[in-house]
Amino acid sequence: LDEVRNLLKLIGIININQATLKLFAALDKNELLSGLDNMIPDESLPVIANEFATLANGENNFISEIDQRNFRGELLHVVLHLTVAPGYENTWSKVFVSILDITERKMNESNLQYLSSHDQLTGLANRTLLFDRLQLAINRSKRNHSQLAVFFIDLDGFKSINDRFGHAVGDQLLVLAARRLQSGLRDTDTVARVGGDEFNLVLENFNEIAAITPLAEKIMETIALPYQIEGNLCHVTCSIGISIYPMDGEDP
Repeated sequence: LDEVRNLLKLIGIININQATLKLFAALDKNELLSGLDNMIPDESLPVIANEFATLANGENNFISEIDQRNFRGELLHVVLHLTVAPGYENTWSKVFVSILDITERKMNESNLQYLSSHDQLTGLANRTLLFDRLQLAINRSKRNHSQLAVFFIDLDGFKSINDRFGHAVGDQLLVLAARRLQSGLRDTDTVARVGGDEFNLVLENFNEIAAITPLAEKIMETIALPYQIEGNLCHVTCSIGISIYPMDGEDP
C-alpha cells in the first residue's frame, strides 16, 4: 500500500472542472492539485491498487465505488470511472476521470439497513438481528466448547405506566430500561427488544452456570430502581426466563 501511495504522487492532473472543485470543497484548482494524496483515505488504497492493476493488465477502463475525503475532512462515497484516451493506451499519459457522488444514496442505504435490523425506539437489536447474532454466538460456542445464555426479560407493571401516565412516558421508560440493560454488559453480549416490553439478552463465554444467577438478580434490581420521567416517579419490575446452550437447545 505504500507503493500505491508513491504511485499516486506521480499522477499529474491536467485539468479540473468546477463541479469537481465544488464536490471536494476546494478553494481553487491549485488547492485540489496539491492535496490529491490527502483525498484518498488509507482504507481506499486497495481500490486504487486494483485500478492500477486493471490498467497494467491491458484494460482501458476502470470503474469502482470508492471512499474519498473532501477538503473539509468529510467522507464522500463516489463512483470512480477512468478511461484511457484513445492513442494513449501504452503510456497512460492521458486519462479521463469522472466522479459520481453517491454519498446521499449510501447514507440512505445505510439508514434503511439500520432500520431493518434495529428497534426504532430504543436503538437495540430487533428480532431479526437477534436471531442472526444468536446463530453466530451458537457457532462460536460450538467451536470453543463453551456455554451461552439467553435471557428473556418481561417488564412487570409496564401497562399500568402507560394507562396512568400515557404512552409518551411509557416510551421513555422503555428507552431508560434498555440503557440499564446495556450498562454493565460486555461488547460481545447482545441486548434486543423483541416486543412491546420484552427484551432478550445473549450472554457468551461463561464456564459456570452459577455465575448466571447473580447477573440475573443484578438485572432485576437495576430494572426495579425508580424512573423519574417528566416529573413522574415510575416503578416497574421484571421477570426473567433463562435458557442455556447446549443444555436447553442447540438452535436459536
